[in-house]
Amino acid sequence: MEPSTNFLLINIIGGILVISSYFWGYIKYPFHRSLLWGSIGLNFQKIFVLSMICGMLGYLVSAFWFWKIINHDNFIFGNNYDFQIIITSFSFFLGISALWMPMAIKSLISKNKLYIIITKLILVFVAILSLFILYSIVTSNDIENNMIPGKNIPIIGWAILSIHTVIFDCVIWSFKFNPE
Repeated sequence: MEPSTNFLLINIIGGILVISSYFWGYIKYPFHRSLLWGSIGLNFQKIFVLSMICGMLGYLVSAFWFWKIINHDNFIFGNNYDFQIIITSFSFFLGISALWMPMAIKSLISKNKLYIIITKLILVFVAILSLFILYSIVTSNDIENNMIPGKNIPIIGWAILSIHTVIFDCVIWSFKFNPE
């Protein structure tokens, strides 16, 4: 199968899993919706949601760049890593992200410290993968297709997503989420 097809399938399947996990949590556990915010105030929740939307748009722009713009056969980043590492990184990024909502709900219901730690570790791994994917864009070889201005737009898009996953989710949310 073509690398672009693999990448697209990973994003479709992974995207469905992530979105489904959120819908599952919000629909099956409506009482827990507000508890998922921990001690984050209503005004700051609005900033979080805006950041999520901007991060999602950054994800879509960058994923499109990986899917359609770059030459998958010649794509190299960092210390000679190829496009297969990108496919694997996106797989883990989306797979681990899909685990967050079920684990956060489990943490709220059980108040078990192990589940709370696992919930927060999920966000640490997502943040690390987010930074790794940003690194892959920044250090990638120049592209031949000038459909969009080089890699500047995907760098900006993924940087916005990385700000959300690192600062908002991994640091702020993890600090404010303590259902004990």
